[in-house]
Amino acid sequence: MFFMKTKHVLLYVLSMVGLATYMLTAVAWAESDDLASDSTTETAETAETTDNYSDAGSDTAAYNFAYNTSVDYRSIRERAIKFSTTTAVNNMNAINNNTLRLANIFIYNQSQQKNVAFVDKSNLTIYVGTYQGDTLKITDTFDILVGEAEGDKVREGDRKTPEGVYYTVDYLSNKYLTNRYGSQVGNIYGTGAFPINYPNIVDKIEGRGGSGIWIHGLNPEKHKPVTLGCIAMGNERFDRLMTYMTVGVPTVIGETLNFTTNKDAYQQEKTRYYNFIENFTNAWSTNDYDTYAAMFHQQFKTPAGVRRGSFLGRKKSIMDYGLSINKQIPETTTETTTETTGTTLAENRRMAQMLKGNKLITFNNLTVFVERDLVVYDFNQLYATNNLISYGNKRYYVKDTAHELNGLSGAGGVGGAGGAGGLQVISEEFTSSDADAKKEAIMPYVQTFLQEWTQAWETKDVDGYIAMYAPAFRHRGTNMGLRQFTAYKQGVFDRAGNISVEYSNVTIESIASGRVKVSFIQKYDSDTVADTGKKTLVLTGRPDLFSIRSEAWFNL
Repeated sequence: MFFMKTKHVLLYVLSMVGLATYMLTAVAWAESDDLASDSTTETAETAETTDNYSDAGSDTAAYNFAYNTSVDYRSIRERAIKFSTTTAVNNMNAINNNTLRLANIFIYNQSQQKNVAFVDKSNLTIYVGTYQGDTLKITDTFDILVGEAEGDKVREGDRKTPEGVYYTVDYLSNKYLTNRYGSQVGNIYGTGAFPINYPNIVDKIEGRGGSGIWIHGLNPEKHKPVTLGCIAMGNERFDRLMTYMTVGVPTVIGETLNFTTNKDAYQQEKTRYYNFIENFTNAWSTNDYDTYAAMFHQQFKTPAGVRRGSFLGRKKSIMDYGLSINKQIPETTTETTTETTGTTLAENRRMAQMLKGNKLITFNNLTVFVERDLVVYDFNQLYATNNLISYGNKRYYVKDTAHELNGLSGAGGVGGAGGAGGLQVISEEFTSSDADAKKEAIMPYVQTFLQEWTQAWETKDVDGYIAMYAPAFRHRGTNMGLRQFTAYKQGVFDRAGNISVEYSNVTIESIASGRVKVSFIQKYDSDTVADTGKKTLVLTGRPDLFSIRSEAWFNL
């Protein structure tokens, strides 16, 4: 009887050694992203079906096996057992009840609900949640496996999970992996995988290498409690994770996440981060080169490889051109913003047009992600000059040169390193939006313009009304230029008596080369004429300083 038991134990140990070797190779494939080069033979499936390799230290067989192999996994085993699922759930509930803050994220008036993930390496936990408005909600937690070696990833093969702010860039289903690489690979990654964008631009600037870091599933027979750098979990958990994760989800990975109960300190940091992006944007929009340049890190580089000196040289040329235009304004009326000092609509618009050397730059749906000294600003940016309108997702990668690594005890305020409170841009990324999103971003400016235009029309403010037309205006149909059109409108205003103008069904038909084509239904009523028709305007210039370039009317 003793012999039989010993035999079974030996068989179990031998099988587990084989599985450990198999898993070591399997996870290496994900890290190297070189699946076709692997020569491992397929291991037979075992009869075990329970997902029991990672459950916060509950799988004693798997961890005891790791403990007794030649690789020392004792610290991994101890930290997994120490940190229980209950602790993760308690953190989740405390965040949702507003008694705990996660200082790895700061949210500013997010209009859409978005998903997010946070990986705590030391506690082998991933938190997933949603954020909207200025509120974070954690919706689930998962026990995970991470890289065998502790610390931040530096190079290929160091068996470390990277630390920083990343985004999921793809989803690879089991079917895809199996069809492309064979059943062996499909078996390794279970349900599927989400690759992340490691190394990101900051990793590359700072010399970190490696590739193929995935968040992926794992079949239940794989007992090895570590990966070679990936973030892994059993299929049952991964299937649940897929209800939250999609392509493009921000994923903050830290050795330890930055939880805090100090609401005041959290709010101070939130204000500090906001002040930086506001000051940065203002310096760029108003051609304040010295302030702008001080906010760039010495190691700055764009994804295309443009370094700080060349990048700022190009920006200075743009700013100098803007300043040369603004010199037309009398020195006594020059402002640092586009606000003007005129008292009438015509005076305000004329003064504003003279400030066209400045740029309109807005940011909305701003979220800031933080991991140690890396701060990532993620937002939608509208950038417009007198002949260009651009809209899309902007990311600034910022180094916090005056900040302690524990997240909330750093130096803040204006006047820190680089004159920017210790925050300096080390890289930036921009992804242009589709046409519909661009139109949605411009629509509020169109509506404001139409309100001012119709108000000037109804009040018969001919100077204010004509100030909303471009000097090169041409009326389609009559071919009148601005001078003839002004005389014509003056006569209409003199004869009309009371005027009422209503508009509805406003649509933006196109945006191209700084021109916005707008159509709407217009109902006009005066003491002498009443009609309804379709009005089409081509607006030109910055959205906050639109002028009518051409106008057409179609009777309905």
